[in-house]
Amino acid sequence: MKHWRTIAGILVIGLALAGLFFWELRGREAVLTAPFLVARSTIASGQIVKATDFAVIGLTDKTRMQGALTPDQIKEIVGLSASRTLPANSQISRKDFLMDALYLKPGQSIYTLRPEWIGMLSSSLRRGDRIELVSRTDGLSLGVFSVAFVKDSQGAEVVDSSPNGEARQTAAAALDRTASTGLIDHVEIISDRDAFNRILEAVSGSADGNLLLVQVPAGESAAGKTPAGETAAGHDKEAGL
Repeated sequence: MKHWRTIAGILVIGLALAGLFFWELRGREAVLTAPFLVARSTIASGQIVKATDFAVIGLTDKTRMQGALTPDQIKEIVGLSASRTLPANSQISRKDFLMDALYLKPGQSIYTLRPEWIGMLSSSLRRGDRIELVSRTDGLSLGVFSVAFVKDSQGAEVVDSSPNGEARQTAAAALDRTASTGLIDHVEIISDRDAFNRILEAVSGSADGNLLLVQVPAGESAAGKTPAGETAAGHDKEAGL
């Protein structure tokens, strides 16, 4: 009997040690942390991200930043572009990614908003911004679009400039874009054919300058609207008009 008690005691001690080991190795992390996404390696500003660009780590309430993304939110950012350089192993949030990456999804193409159609736009408008198009005639929204190009009258891209006039990287905040390399003549947007046809209807038969180009801040939506042309089934290969 004494022999069995000794064995039982050893087993209890062994199980206790195993439990303690498991708690330190896995249990503490499972109870005190939750999974969040981090950059697997450095992600460059403007880079279109894929699911493989991210890893999952456990973070506590004290170590995770506000707005940190969880693994089930990865679908919200795949295919978007980074709004800033993200160092390896850094936590990420929704504001780190542009709402619409500059690439063509099936059914989309690049369309030109002619100068005579534009009634209002900000001089701070740049490539990669999002704009809501509003008809000046009836005040109706024609949708939210990604800006593919912002051109001057010579067809050169309008970008931010330094005080000496040299081109520089566009500032993330529109209010920080205090100087540019030229005056905006026309804007090219990413759209599908149906959405662009609605724009054509709005400008056809109307006085010049019927379109109001309203900038949508990064990370926000325009009154909850979905970007125009996101669900088109056809594939439009036409260039801008």
